[in-house]
Parts: sequence; C-alpha cells; structure tokens
Amino acid sequence: CVLDLRLPEERQLLVEALVHAADLSAQTLPPELATKWGERVIQEFRAQAEREAAEGLPPSFMSGLDCPLKAAKTQLGFTSYVLRPLWTAMADIFPQLGELLENLKANEERYRQEVDDLMRGGESPDIKPGTLKQPGSLPASPLRSLLVEKAKTEDDESSGRKRTRSFSTSNKTVMRLQSST
Repeated sequence: CVLDLRLPEERQLLVEALVHAADLSAQTLPPELATKWGERVIQEFRAQAEREAAEGLPPSFMSGLDCPLKAAKTQLGFTSYVLRPLWTAMADIFPQLGELLENLKANEERYRQEVDDLMRGGESPDIKPGTLKQPGSLPASPLRSLLVEKAKTEDDESSGRKRTRSFSTSNKTVMRLQSST
C-alpha cells in the first residue's frame, strides 16, 4: 500500500503523522540534547503527579518518577514502543530523516544501558526527590517548525476546571504509514 497524496484523507494522514513526529522529536536529537529534553519531560510529569496527588486523584504512571530507575524505564519504554515505530515509518517515507532515526536508536540504547546500570547497582525505589539533574535551557526541536497548534483546552465537566488535551496520532495511523512504505 502506498500513500496516494491526491486523496485528501491520505494527505491528512501524512500531515497528522508529521505533526505528531515533530511533537515527539526530542529523542531524535544528539544524546546531550535529548537528555535535557527527557529530563524536562520527567520533571513535568513529576509536577503533574504532585498536582494529581494534591487533588486526591489516583496515582498514574507519572507517580514515582523521582526514582531514577523508574524514570529511565519510562524513557526506555517510550523510545522503544512509541517513538521507534513512528520514526521508523517516517524515515521510510522520508529517507533524509535517517540521521534522526539513528539518534533515536542511540538514545534508546543509552536508556537501556542506564536501566541496566541502575538494576546492577541495586537501585532502590525509595530514592528521594531531586536525584535527577535539573535541565537547563533547551534548544528548539529539529522539526518544531512543522508543529501546528496541537493542544486545545476543553472544559472538564466533572470539576469545572480547564484541562489540556494533546493531539495524538493513533497506533492505527503509525501502522498505516508503515504499511504504506
């Protein structure tokens, strides 16, 4: 199956995939930059977990990310199961993105090594907050110029608060892109 860009729905699929890939491009940067982006995301997740706990909400996957092992496993899982399939499909369609896919693979391996090192070191899940380095300023993402407004605010009917819902490309879209190459 090949994308037929004469069809509006096929063009829309490609645009959605490009926007999604641009949004998730931080781990395609060289390791020193990808690490800073990854630390920033973990910091954001920790802050959200704290807010959720303060509101009495049940713990989510974001809870416990003060533990370096859990943070590294989270990053490894994200790069392996979300980013790798998406960026493999994108590099198949756009071979000039191959360098970014190679960076992603290197970052995935770095997270795998970090998990292995922490496991061998007897990492305790009781590590105190603040053990992850605080990120500095971050450069622009390599595909950031492709981003369109991706988040919209909607009313949370249960509490009257606003919440942000992020644009997301489904697994179906990634599989469709993979089968189109």
